[in-house]
Amino acid sequence: MNAWNRLGIVWLAVAMAIAACAPAQSPAAPGVQVSQPDRPGAVKRITAAIRGNPPSVSMDVNTAGGSGHIPGADELEEILNTRLSMVDNSGIRHPQLTETVPTVDNGLWKVLPDGRMEMTWKIKPHAHWHDGTPFTAEDLVFSYQVEEDDEIAAFGDSDYKSIERMEAADHGTLVVYWKQPYIFADDIFDVSILPKHILGTAFLNDKASFTQLPFWKH
Repeated sequence: MNAWNRLGIVWLAVAMAIAACAPAQSPAAPGVQVSQPDRPGAVKRITAAIRGNPPSVSMDVNTAGGSGHIPGADELEEILNTRLSMVDNSGIRHPQLTETVPTVDNGLWKVLPDGRMEMTWKIKPHAHWHDGTPFTAEDLVFSYQVEEDDEIAAFGDSDYKSIERMEAADHGTLVVYWKQPYIFADDIFDVSILPKHILGTAFLNDKASFTQLPFWKH
């Protein structure tokens, strides 16, 4: 036996001794994969630019203020606002702030014998505003009141003209009563949801300067 063979046997013996002294590993249970816990990822930021400098994040306020159409402002408003529901690229409507989208099949969209309609929206219990305040059905009723107020010319959506009234059955349930059938009834409150706890007092006391509040520039 030459020197190289003797050296190889020595190293093999050392390796076997180390392996024998090492603690045995328990086999994983059937159907269970052993993995390291997920580590929190780094914060990711997206920077976007638009071809304009809108004075407000609301297109209604911009238009009323004489700014006209600003390229990219519509998209900016959509990014900053969440809807009750939205349509994906395949044309399928999904809930966002609500638990489900009202349909005739699930009973939340009712067409009455006299031609009127009732639509019920159930708000997700964890929905909240940017400052942590819970988002409730009262915010939606308030938003509707602003849209319908003739003293605030900046707002006013033709979709709401078919609505008879709107009620908050409780903090998490909104019921909309329609005067007549309206095929796009599930598309209300696209980007016009307003926080009552921030704008409610100004709406009652100073409608003339309502659209000049710092809120519109956040």
